Amino acid sequence: MCKTTALLVGVSYYSVGSNNLEECKKDLVAVKEGLISGLNVNSEDIFIVGENGYAFREDIKTSIE
Repeated sequence: MCKTTALLVGVSYYSVGSNNLEECKKDLVAVKEGLISGLNVNSEDIFIVGENGYAFREDIKTSIE
């Protein structure tokens, strides 16, 4: 059987002149919970970037290494 691994990336805050997405952090939690309860993905196999509202290239690279 295949192992499922997930990378969730959430961006809440954007540059000046763009609308921020305040609910994005809640979406990360909801998607993680859905993966665990709906697809039986192990919590240890779900990597999250952007819990603080920002997602930088280096954070994403680090999370998948």
